[in-house]
Amino acid sequence: MEVGCSAGHLLADMRRSLPNVTLTGGDYTLGTLVKLGEKMPGIPLVRFNLADSPLPSDTYDAMVLLNVLEHIENDVAATAHIARMLKPGGVAVIEVPAGPELFDDYDRQLQHFRRYTLRGICNVVKQAGLVVERRNYLGALIYPAFYLAKKLSQARPKSAAEREEHVANAIGATSRFNAIGHAVISLEEVMARVVTFPRGIRCVVTARKPS
Repeated sequence: MEVGCSAGHLLADMRRSLPNVTLTGGDYTLGTLVKLGEKMPGIPLVRFNLADSPLPSDTYDAMVLLNVLEHIENDVAATAHIARMLKPGGVAVIEVPAGPELFDDYDRQLQHFRRYTLRGICNVVKQAGLVVERRNYLGALIYPAFYLAKKLSQARPKSAAEREEHVANAIGATSRFNAIGHAVISLEEVMARVVTFPRGIRCVVTARKPS
């Protein structure tokens, strides 16, 4: 299951890469799921609140949450439900924005409750009863530029209209991620096999439910 499947980009990638796997998408917003259901009718979709999940225990072999927990006020309760819904031996992959000190108008516009340290998200995962197997920062190579941009944003608060425009521009920039950006990410993936980065723009944790 992908929790927070949104527009379904990751579900589409997983369907291509894992054609023999049964996929499920989950999200809190009904409109998002309706649009996704029309676009990807072959994948079951579930609407639920992760912090108070009614879904059954010991159900999923793997759960993926990309940029989800920062939107949930009680992230500890939400992660406990992830652990409950995983089968024994199941795996959770969790990605969240990094750098509590970089929280700014962009985060507020996106309705984030927080940004994380790598240790902080690992503690949340461990409280849920999951065992951390891998952890690292993402975007370490572009972190200096990201840090500067965030600090400038904090120093120059924006109006609501400016925040909305900023979010729209940032989303558009992400969708136009160029060849240089992909090359940087590929280099970082190789480095991450042997290096735990000290900083980054996101934290990623892979954890397993004990058998």
